[in-house]
Amino acid sequence: MEKSKRKNILVNLQAFFILFLLTLFICKPVYASEKAVSVSLDVNQSFSLEKGTAPTDQFYYKLTATEENNPMPDGHLGGEYAFSIQGNSKYMMKPMTYQAPGTYSYQLVQTVENEAEGYTYDKRSYGITVYVKNGQSGNYITELIIKNESGEKVSGITYQNTYNKKDTIVNTPIVTPGNNASHANPIKTGDTSNLTIWALLAFIALGCLLVIIKTKKR
Repeated sequence: MEKSKRKNILVNLQAFFILFLLTLFICKPVYASEKAVSVSLDVNQSFSLEKGTAPTDQFYYKLTATEENNPMPDGHLGGEYAFSIQGNSKYMMKPMTYQAPGTYSYQLVQTVENEAEGYTYDKRSYGITVYVKNGQSGNYITELIIKNESGEKVSGITYQNTYNKKDTIVNTPIVTPGNNASHANPIKTGDTSNLTIWALLAFIALGCLLVIIKTKKR
């Protein structure tokens, strides 16, 4: 009887121990990989004012991931991260965290919906590649490669925009002597040839009248 009780107790203890191990496994907190590594991008903007006063010195940019699951900065929407820069300043993106080795590619462009008059926009496109590798110490290491649209490696990302107010051209009519509006030709109301005939007839009639008067005086 006692032997049976001991056996039941042992079975219960084994079951409790197994349940305890399962509980620890299920409830084990998930920690970020100690190997995870982050990369942050800096974007420099230069704005030149050549003439006039610019309506705005704020410009907009977009970082796009070439692969759907590429890490992106916090605040991204899908595979796109939009931001703006004002004046002459540098924008520091929020870090992108990589959990596994691989090659991660992106494209950065300035977005201009409607080109405003007087502005010259920098339309360069940058290709950004992040290489994540295993380091000698067991941690991940990264290599950042930036290329311009010609495929040439560059040391950084820079956009240069300018504003130059265009002069307003006013077309002023040129007035020359003899072509003044005040000397405009009069409006013709009839044919002047009839007036000439009547004047000639009146002159002849007057001549005849003078001849008759002289004849009577004699």
